[in-house]
Amino acid sequence: MEIGSIIKEIEDEDKCEGEDPPDLKELKDKLPLVYQRRKESGHLQLYIQWYNLTAEDEIPRNNISFLLFLDTVEWFSCKTTSEMRYIRPETKKFWEVGYRLFKGKFLRYMGGPRNAGQVVDGSEKRGNVCRLRRKSTLLSPH
Repeated sequence: MEIGSIIKEIEDEDKCEGEDPPDLKELKDKLPLVYQRRKESGHLQLYIQWYNLTAEDEIPRNNISFLLFLDTVEWFSCKTTSEMRYIRPETKKFWEVGYRLFKGKFLRYMGGPRNAGQVVDGSEKRGNVCRLRRKSTLLSPH
């Protein structure tokens, strides 16, 4: 079955049911909470700018900072550190170039403190880190 016919079938089902698709419903349900959290953090205007730029398709989909942002979202969505995989060739290249230029210093800097303290004190096992206690913003692939 072609992707176009699958999309048409899904759209037809959505029209018949009169309800939003589950992912759109989830976005609508969480938008007030996201709004409140961005407001509390002082980033509301920046979030609105990002939202508008995304709606207007002004952010290039192959922009390295955008792709690294998506990787950061994936990182914080992982339950354990070993679940993280870099699947985009652009972000893999980012890490490769950074390593070639700066060697281990780049990986240590980008990796942050990680969960070393949690492993040493016995509160977590190797490869497993509590999402609420993460200090690293990106998992460097070393």
